[in-house]
Amino acid sequence: QRALMQFFKPENYVAVRRALLKAGRGDLIGSGCDALIPTTPPREAIVRRRQHANQPLAGDYVHTVPSVAPGKPAKRQSRHASGAGYRPQRKSTSAPRPRR
Repeated sequence: QRALMQFFKPENYVAVRRALLKAGRGDLIGSGCDALIPTTPPREAIVRRRQHANQPLAGDYVHTVPSVAPGKPAKRQSRHASGAGYRPQRKSTSAPRPRR
């Protein structure tokens, strides 16, 4: 909603367009008399987007697993739960199949 309040500023075009599409109001984007913003972005919006693209990320985005104790490597955890497997009803055999 806050982004929609800034629809008259050309540099906020990208945020307003994203908010309108998320709200399901794509009909307000266009060149008609009922549209809030134009279909093509104004020059100020393109310049602002390029400026933000060249800035480094603000936070630390390196994902790490915390270690158990200082100096010891962390044990990797699987994202998948250990289950019965692909075909749990099938009995596994350790002997190889005979060739035909």
